[in-house]
Amino acid sequence: INRITSDNRQERVVELRELGIDRPIILNAADARRELYLPVPANVPLTEATLNFDASYLNGEAGRNTLLLSLDGYPVRALGLNEEQGNASATLGVDKAARENGSVRLGIAWSSVISKVLCEDERAIGNVLRIDPHTRLTYSYDASQ
Repeated sequence: INRITSDNRQERVVELRELGIDRPIILNAADARRELYLPVPANVPLTEATLNFDASYLNGEAGRNTLLLSLDGYPVRALGLNEEQGNASATLGVDKAARENGSVRLGIAWSSVISKVLCEDERAIGNVLRIDPHTRLTYSYDASQ
């Protein structure tokens, strides 16, 4: 009866700030990639897990920008970001599967292409993705496991 009446559900929120990332992460190359590892209890299934990706972008070079987000190596969201500037935030559902390594891997790929004459410099220093340190993983788990 004690086991039935006790609530072993634990809720957690892990922000990038808590992991030592206290400034925005800037991706600004034609093909920039970053992987971030957000800690979770190892070998324990998650419930109600959501990743809030907080980001914005600048498109100063009038390029064609694409943001691809992946969770644990699986692509889950692709966004075309071609306005002068804007919001690149996304809310992602996270698979409840237990993770042996004790982390959810967030993959971020930023591609910025400017179509100009071939002999011109194709670097786009004004096309930038800014990942906010308030990006966070929210989840629950059963602490009795």
